[in-house]
Amino acid sequence: DFMLTLVKTPQEEQALLKRFAEIGIGTEDKFDITKFSPEIQKAIEEAEDPERKAKYALVIAKIYEVHLRNFPQARKWALQAAELRSNWGEPYMLIGRLYASSGPLCGPGRGWDSQVVTWPAIDTWRKAKQVDPSVAPEANKLIAQYEKFMPNREDVFIRNLKAGQSFYVGCWIQRSTTIRTAD
Repeated sequence: DFMLTLVKTPQEEQALLKRFAEIGIGTEDKFDITKFSPEIQKAIEEAEDPERKAKYALVIAKIYEVHLRNFPQARKWALQAAELRSNWGEPYMLIGRLYASSGPLCGPGRGWDSQVVTWPAIDTWRKAKQVDPSVAPEANKLIAQYEKFMPNREDVFIRNLKAGQSFYVGCWIQRSTTIRTAD
């Protein structure tokens, strides 16, 4: 089932693009999401198994993440996958990665606006391992990695904020979180 193919290597990506061309939703260089979305939406609607529906939704999320760099749509589809399969941590792992990689989208790539994205990312990875203990090793690794990129105490202090306070992360993320520091 081509829709369950999770692209991990350039060779797999080329094979997937070739398959898209074969079924008329793109070329061997890229696919046309306007043709793909109705097809996958139809597959989701027709699938009777919630697990299969969830997998399809997560594939769409990954396509929006990797190929289209449309993080709000990727999150939307990942949340749909999580709703369809409530004990599955993978959609939350993806959402955490979306947030963590948003530093350059939400700020200059360094500094406060780019660092605060780590908070909702870490929150989401914690949720992933809460709903699905099988993702805990990967979630813990990412949490440890990204805790180093959180703002430091001085950055928080000069903004008249305190660790433990609620903070709203804007940009496309639009989530409330708790202030934490790297030191």
